[in-house]
Amino acid sequence: MPAAEPAAATRPLALRLRPRDDLRAAIERAFDAASERAGILAAALGSLACARLRPAGRDAALEVTGPLEIVALSGPPCRAICV
Repeated sequence: MPAAEPAAATRPLALRLRPRDDLRAAIERAFDAASERAGILAAALGSLACARLRPAGRDAALEVTGPLEIVALSGPPCRAICV
């Protein structure tokens, strides 16, 4: 069976952030500006000065200071899921 073609409405959105930009805020702004209702963050790479991570099963975020390298990043750019 041949692979399905992407929907006509599928379109990539590439971002380039400046040093000291807030990664999550930049992704949310770009998603809001694109006026899309759904999407997926497929990949990212770069570096961070610090990161706030919420490990599974914990309510509180863990802050890690850098320098840090992003080697993989994916997920839904949706506030309802990401918050």
